[in-house]
Amino acid sequence: MGDPRGPDQINDDPYGDSWIAEVTVADPADLKGLLTPAEYQKLTSE
Repeated sequence: MGDPRGPDQINDDPYGDSWIAEVTVADPADLKGLLTPAEYQKLTSE
C-alpha cells in the first residue's frame, strides 16, 4: 500500500495505492452481514 500525499491521489486510485486506514477484524464472521458494492449501489440509487 502506498502513503497518500493528498486528496488527489486518494481520488485517482481509491482501491489501489491510496488508503486511509487498515482494519483488522477479530471475527471474520462479523463481515457476513455487510453489503457488497453492488448491493450498496442498488440501495443508494433507489
